[in-house]
Amino acid sequence: MPQVFKRKWKAPDGSPKTSSVYYTRFQANGKDYMLSTGKEKKTDALKKMAELIAEQRDQSSVEEYVQRLESALKELPVEEATKHRRNIAIRLLKGLGKKLSLAAVWKTWLASPNKRNPGPKTLEGYAGRWSRFETWASARGIEFLHETTPALAQEYAADLLSSKISMSTYNTHITFLRGLFKTLRLAGGIEENPWLDDLRQESSPENRRNLTTDELKDVCSAARGTMRYLFAIGLYTGMRLGDCVCLRWNEVDFKTGIITVMPLKTRRKKKKVRIPLHPVLVSLLCELRKSSKGEFLFPEERKAYLKSNSELSKRIQKFFTDCGIQTHKEGTGKTEEYKAALKKWIKGGKKGKKPTCPRAVVEVGFHSLRHSFVSLCAANHVPQVAIMELVGHGSPAMTELYSHAGDEQKMKAIAALPSVRFENEAEDD
Repeated sequence: MPQVFKRKWKAPDGSPKTSSVYYTRFQANGKDYMLSTGKEKKTDALKKMAELIAEQRDQSSVEEYVQRLESALKELPVEEATKHRRNIAIRLLKGLGKKLSLAAVWKTWLASPNKRNPGPKTLEGYAGRWSRFETWASARGIEFLHETTPALAQEYAADLLSSKISMSTYNTHITFLRGLFKTLRLAGGIEENPWLDDLRQESSPENRRNLTTDELKDVCSAARGTMRYLFAIGLYTGMRLGDCVCLRWNEVDFKTGIITVMPLKTRRKKKKVRIPLHPVLVSLLCELRKSSKGEFLFPEERKAYLKSNSELSKRIQKFFTDCGIQTHKEGTGKTEEYKAALKKWIKGGKKGKKPTCPRAVVEVGFHSLRHSFVSLCAANHVPQVAIMELVGHGSPAMTELYSHAGDEQKMKAIAALPSVRFENEAEDD
């Protein structure tokens, strides 16, 4: 009859000894067994004995095996248990029938009819996000898409957050991965989308602020080269940086005095925006037309932007800084406290953990020109519907609430904007 007991024996000096844990004795398949339960309480030992008997008789169900595995993992340190859980999950998932290797994911996703039809710039961003995840996952032994467990998704999300990207960028990254896994659910044999748990973060408003009147004067008068034209377009059209650098000459109609462009950010809506030209902008564009003979107004900047929009943004940030404008929110980025801690760490022989630099919150950048444009329009009593259409804001449901602003109304709005002086480089000679 199966039983649990504590072993007793005599020490070399003759004193009696008793084990701290219970042992069990039973028969299974014609064999006698005496095994340690590893449990100090009798009730726990009896449960363990039942598990050991079932294991030897091969009567355990899959659920019982899982429960025993869970019990064993709980006794391990958290980090070690997490590592084992991940490895076990990967080994189990490799047994699934349908498999899609990480190396084949991007090509398969591109060919999928279930995905949306993103534009070239959006597609480039998606490719970068997938490349980052693929590199990260491959380094952790992931070979197939379905091996990404919810635990791994959370681990990747934590790694992404630690890279000091903005909350907006983080959320779009997670949203993309969730959509990709949903699109490839059947092709990859995915039973459960690991990104369904809400891994997105509540992003705090980090909008660029408007430039003051004095700042606008300083920036525009100091701008040289292509910066003069870029800043003028940004200020007098409210267009985003990507739309400015990708602007084509055939989208600028000098006869009607209107720029007609389909913004990159809302291109999927197939809605064009018509923006009248301010006299200051007309003068500068005529000047630029003499030297820019190709298809694009800013061919070099466009090439740099498509390769890495952050590099062009950094150049613009530096220009603002050189003009004496603080581009980051006070108390973020390389603060004095961080610099002092870093200096102390270096002097101490770089022992211990390196100080973490606080994430820099950008307050002033090219997008500030867009905010300034909207503010100037509002200050000159431009109707809300005209502002919305000029900057491409508002969903179809929202714009239905208003009557559409005609070109004449928008021309009056642009004409009402103040003229900011852009120094002519020829005058400096």
